[in-house]
Amino acid sequence: MNKNNTYKLWEKYPTIFAGRYLSLQESLIPFGFECGDGWYNLIDELCETITIIIGNKDIKFVADQVKEKFGGLRFYYHMEGKNVNNGLGWFSHLMIKFSWVRQKYWKFIHFRQKFYKNTTEKIEHAIRVAEHKSYEICEICGKNGKLRGKGWLTTQCDKCWSKNKKVAYYRM
Repeated sequence: MNKNNTYKLWEKYPTIFAGRYLSLQESLIPFGFECGDGWYNLIDELCETITIIIGNKDIKFVADQVKEKFGGLRFYYHMEGKNVNNGLGWFSHLMIKFSWVRQKYWKFIHFRQKFYKNTTEKIEHAIRVAEHKSYEICEICGKNGKLRGKGWLTTQCDKCWSKNKKVAYYRM
């Protein structure tokens, strides 16, 4: 993501991106957002949702890294405060990564969302929703896209894919 959009998000959500002032040994957010500008609105909506979920609660939510991986958005974070637990934990993050089970997992998540009781689970759900949406939004321009590529996966619209097809194949 370009520096202008990075600074906009950092300034709009200073508590979520508080790690931007840390060293690279403590956080990877000082690198910025390791994805295209097309996901700016998606990340902005996610941060707004997280801010609303947290509200006035005594919870500190800090993003550690935001990047593209396997063609989709990855939002790594940590939380501190009262009543913070792992919720779905490693299982949810592992399942979203594998495209061949993503649809079944997505149905499971939507089924389970009515049972969410605490803030941690609501935040994890919001992140999984954004990660799932990223597979339908072009990382470059933000229009409707789809997962493409062979060795290096990317989510792009038809127009961006026709321009960048060779780059995606040889990025391995």
